[in-house]
Amino acid sequence: MVIDEVYKSEIRSWLGDIDFINPFAITLTLKSSNFRENNQNIRHFLNRLNQSYLQNSYRRYKKRLTVLVASEGNGDIRNHHHLIIDNPFLDRDREFVRKVRESWIKSELGLRKIEVEKMKGDGWIKYITKFKSKPIYKDSFDFENFHIN
Repeated sequence: MVIDEVYKSEIRSWLGDIDFINPFAITLTLKSSNFRENNQNIRHFLNRLNQSYLQNSYRRYKKRLTVLVASEGNGDIRNHHHLIIDNPFLDRDREFVRKVRESWIKSELGLRKIEVEKMKGDGWIKYITKFKSKPIYKDSFDFENFHIN
């Protein structure tokens, strides 16, 4: 447990050093409990979101949204992802929220339980890095789907 405490501290410090423009705290609930399927599903969701929201910038110039993903769930708690997604366009928040919802609902394993709100302070970072409902703490951070601009 001491090792996980050090890891948690390092993750929180690293996330706290990222310069976000307009971050959103997002929770997405899954139908499946299969780790590999869930990882692939979040990748498909992020590809769909980037394409629908960034459009030509994504297709032609390979631009992507800044995304951080933490996964949770066990036998008692349904699997879900906590994300920080940075919306680089301050004047397009409503469109961003709509695109997040649409993209998740269209994903194969996405349930309609979606929570999206503006991130305020570092409370969300503390919440997504908690120990509770993370069977293997280090595996709960999806570095394959992290993207930082």
